[in-house]
Amino acid sequence: ATSVFIIGFIAAPPVDIDGIREPVSGSLLYGNNIISGAIVPTSAAIGMHFYHYLGSCFR
Repeated sequence: ATSVFIIGFIAAPPVDIDGIREPVSGSLLYGNNIISGAIVPTSAAIGMHFYHYLGSCFR
């Protein structure tokens, strides 16, 4: 699992995670440094896991 994470961290392609047709890249091959490469996927994962909780809080 660690080797797959490291390969993804280095070479993952950009994806459209917010639906505005602008791909978000978090890998090192697309010009990110180590900090932004870690923050972009982490913030997307946090948003994905807390989406239902936050959606119900603001209704």
